[in-house]
Amino acid sequence: MTLDGGNTKQRSMLVPIAIAMLILLALCFWFAKVALHPEVTGIAGNVQTFEYHAVYERGGGVLVGDNQQETVTYVIADVMLKDNSQKAPLFVKGIEGTLTMEDGTVMTANALEEKDLPRLAAMFPAMKPKVDAVAPAPLLRESTIAPGATGHGYVIFAYNVPQSIWDKRKAADVSISFYHQETTKIALPN
Repeated sequence: MTLDGGNTKQRSMLVPIAIAMLILLALCFWFAKVALHPEVTGIAGNVQTFEYHAVYERGGGVLVGDNQQETVTYVIADVMLKDNSQKAPLFVKGIEGTLTMEDGTVMTANALEEKDLPRLAAMFPAMKPKVDAVAPAPLLRESTIAPGATGHGYVIFAYNVPQSIWDKRKAADVSISFYHQETTKIALPN
C-alpha cells in the first residue's frame, strides 16, 4: 500500500457542504411545519363519570368460591379537534383513553363504538343526563373533519376501577389517531 499525496488533485469541499446545508434546511422546514404549526390541535372540555357496581352471585351449581364483583367507571369526555391544514380533511382512525393512577399504573381503554352506545343507553338510563351535559353527539371512529373545520363530540371510556381511583388519578388523556396525520394527545382536566 502506497500513499500518493502529491500527484492527485484534491476535490473542493463545496459540494459536500452544500448538500449538508440543504439537508439541514429541509430538517428545519419539517420541524417548523410539524412542531410549530401542527396540522391538528385538540382540547378537552367537560368530563363526567358514571360508576357501575355489579355483584354476580355464585349460584347453586358445582362451582365453588366467593361471589364475583365488578366495578366499572365510565368516563365521558368532551373533545374538540381543529384541522389546521386548510388542504386535507382529517380521517379519524382510532380513539384511545389513558388513565395514569395515583401509584403510576397506566390503564388504557378504547372509546366505545357507535354500535355500543344504544346498548349502553338502554342498560344505564341514569347515564343519559351525564352524556347530555357533555356534548350533544359522539365523536366516532371513521369520522371525517373538513379542512379548516372543527370536529366536536363526546367519547366514552370504560375503566375497571372504582370512581375513587379515577378521582385520585395523576393524569388522564385521549389519544386520537388519524389515517394521514400524526396522533394527537389531549389531556383531560383534573
